[in-house]
Amino acid sequence: MAGRFVAGKISITGLDETIKELQRRKLDVTAGIEQICMAGAEVVKNEIQGRAPDIEVIAETMQRRPTAVTVGVGPTKPATRFARWREFGTKPHIIPKARKRGRKILLLPNGGFRRSVMHPGQKARPFIRPGYDASTAGATAAMGAKTKEVVRA
Repeated sequence: MAGRFVAGKISITGLDETIKELQRRKLDVTAGIEQICMAGAEVVKNEIQGRAPDIEVIAETMQRRPTAVTVGVGPTKPATRFARWREFGTKPHIIPKARKRGRKILLLPNGGFRRSVMHPGQKARPFIRPGYDASTAGATAAMGAKTKEVVRA
């Protein structure tokens, strides 16, 4: 996952007790916390993906420590540039000449050629932050359910 668009945090109340219970049962604490976090991340990922089906979104573990895990949700690296344009929009700008077999040209949809083109810009259509905001309650519930499942294992 490349580039950071927005940052959000979902807190797990009672994480210390969960860690103690996992340790008491001699279970892998880091793996348990990672499963819990990924359950919430999948809910956020699905909400964001539903708002922009043409942009591939992933959930992945960013950092693992003995009693803490950081999980990130966002567009895949190839989709980052397009996701940024969609999330924040663009101002009108000139698309400069491109090289095609040594000639500097741009092929237009109507079949014509130009040396440069004026792009009209694109209105912002946020999907990441609204998707995150809409899914926090569902992510928290999924994490709670996964916590019960992991601790009872």
